[in-house]
Amino acid sequence: MDPFFTGIEPAVATRMAGLSRQMFELRERHKELLEQLDCEDAGAVLAAIRAGRLPEHPGYEAWLALELMRERQQAARELLDWHCRHIRDDAEWPAIADGVPDDLPAAFLAHPPERHLDGLGLRGEDGLEVLARVLTPRDWSFEWRRGERSWRLDTAPVSHAGLAVGSPHLHLPDGAVIAPDLDIQADVRKHVFEIVLQAIADGRLPSSSE
Repeated sequence: MDPFFTGIEPAVATRMAGLSRQMFELRERHKELLEQLDCEDAGAVLAAIRAGRLPEHPGYEAWLALELMRERQQAARELLDWHCRHIRDDAEWPAIADGVPDDLPAAFLAHPPERHLDGLGLRGEDGLEVLARVLTPRDWSFEWRRGERSWRLDTAPVSHAGLAVGSPHLHLPDGAVIAPDLDIQADVRKHVFEIVLQAIADGRLPSSSE
């Protein structure tokens, strides 16, 4: 074991090593994504999307990913710092949000959520696959697929006919972009998860613009 962990309980050392590894992976993926986008930071990515220099998608998902990875890296750093000050194996661990909502719709309970570095993957019935990135109650994106058809519901700050910039809008399998018939007013991000995931599971969002 790394000499850094000398004198530390093995279970605690394992947890600390896992946090260090996660921080490294987040940092490297964050740097790699910025290089791919040819942007200095997440703010520059969002500015490029608004100005049309980067495409709305997957540009907006890339911006959400950058901010979510930064947030997770900070959370891991704070937790690692806590462990450095509480190195006993019997120390009470602080709670840390892992991005999974408290109550998933029943349609998604058969498969465990997949925690990605930059989002949350879910699988439901009839081959339903969802990738959710929720940064704040106002900044989020849900992508889902059933068979060959795919949808995207998001709040990218891009203009679409008849829709306010940054308002929730639904990209349909036929290429149309419409306002969803769904009330997504929420004060905390877990409510965004609950509202949108339930609507996806229930099939309440349209499959075409007709």
